[in-house]
Amino acid sequence: MNTPTVRSWEVYFADTSDDALVTMKQQQPVFNEVFNAEDVMSFTNLDNTDFDSSKPIQSVANGAIYMIIPLLSEQKLTGVSVSYESWVSFLKANKMHESTSDSGLGTSLYFFASIKDEGICHVRMFCDEHNMPREDAATGSAAGALLAYLLKHAEADNLRLIINQGNAVERPSELCIDGTYNGQKFDLKVGGRVTYVAKGKWG
Repeated sequence: MNTPTVRSWEVYFADTSDDALVTMKQQQPVFNEVFNAEDVMSFTNLDNTDFDSSKPIQSVANGAIYMIIPLLSEQKLTGVSVSYESWVSFLKANKMHESTSDSGLGTSLYFFASIKDEGICHVRMFCDEHNMPREDAATGSAAGALLAYLLKHAEADNLRLIINQGNAVERPSELCIDGTYNGQKFDLKVGGRVTYVAKGKWG
């Protein structure tokens, strides 16, 4: 599995108010293995009819590594559960666990529901953290990987969406993703509203 070299990311401030929109420009993604629905079914409660078969299940790396999993509806997304033991066994068998991968990085799960006309994409992210399963409330790196995935597989040259995440853990969040793809290079930006709390300087 290939992973991109981690570089510093460019950060943009749209304004300096207490509700500022901060956007991070992400690095070029690497598209890795494509999986089938049966692979995901082996460690979740999903069945074959729950997946959006018009899009692939694929591993995408952009510093972190995510298995991007398209589902047909928000209802299917809400009902997803993951068997931790089965998931870890799958990762280890496929050299995708931090203990078996060539990069030393583990692969997290990023489920998303088919996008409707309102421009909102509902997602859930599961990771293996300190040998325990955890669902994240907002995952900027995964949102960037999804943006690249959608641009590539939708054959679109530009895309802008709102990512809705965290409802399942009662910590709802919204991220803004905005990107372009010219067939060779991606321009990927992920951002969100922040509140000014402190300032500092790295030496």
